[in-house]
Amino acid sequence: MSDDLEKEAKSILKLLDGKCIDNVFRPRASDLCIECSDGTRFFVNTKDGGELDFSVTGGASA
Repeated sequence: MSDDLEKEAKSILKLLDGKCIDNVFRPRASDLCIECSDGTRFFVNTKDGGELDFSVTGGASA
């Protein structure tokens, strides 16, 4: 795994650490949403089979 991908994976792990997952759903064919009990929504998506894109919305502040 490249250093950039490894750093990104560690950042994502940190964001999800201690979260309780309430729901996982697919809003579109190319999207996955992981919804946590504190309101955090973690989105993973891709366009045309390209690279994955990650984003996080809402939730409680640390």
